[in-house]
Amino acid sequence: MCIRDRGSSGINAEYMGSDEVERQIEMRENPLLCQYYSFKFDYIYEESATQAFVYENTARAAVTSILEGYNASILAYGQTGTGKTYTMEGFQFLEGDAKRGIMPRCVEEVFGFVESWKSQKVAFGVKVSYLQIYNEVISDLLKGDRNNLQIREDKKRGISVEGLSEWVVNSPSEIYNLLRKGTNSRVTASNRLNDISSRSHAVFVMTVEQTSKEDDLTLIHICRCRRIERCRS
Repeated sequence: MCIRDRGSSGINAEYMGSDEVERQIEMRENPLLCQYYSFKFDYIYEESATQAFVYENTARAAVTSILEGYNASILAYGQTGTGKTYTMEGFQFLEGDAKRGIMPRCVEEVFGFVESWKSQKVAFGVKVSYLQIYNEVISDLLKGDRNNLQIREDKKRGISVEGLSEWVVNSPSEIYNLLRKGTNSRVTASNRLNDISSRSHAVFVMTVEQTSKEDDLTLIHICRCRRIERCRS
């Protein structure tokens, strides 16, 4: 578990200042409102941390584990405006872009591995799915007509989303096109912390198949808006 500090850049400074003043007043007037805790984290990224460093130091191990036969998940959680979308996606899905996030870097890692095994005559297949959870309703971001999907569990597949589309892909560019399509379908809204804030939880699943093995990498972007009335959401 890691923390990434976005810093004050890109955040409404006036909002942050007034919120801090109000918080201090509340604490002085009623000290019992506040309790102090200490937590330990595996790593704390400063504002200057690059996208490449975050991926290599935290996410890459999860990606390589699925290539060794394990399932893995990478989850981003935090208040709106703290940089979850930037960390997971980056500003654009372009190979070689220094600001691309965890998701495109995962894709490149997987296809780099697949390419390295071609000379060994080992067959691989890659499939992806992309869903959102909004107001407790699951929707397929890649098939606009598939809404209100249900979570099922069976002995063969384990836990899955019934009716969720799976797309066979052969290159990173094909996945980037699907990611753009899904991202454009997500529910967004403006608030005082972020002009375009995701209002839904998003789950991107990439399945890598090799002969009889099938392993999943799940990337989750959880929207969190604490004290909603202050964000004007």
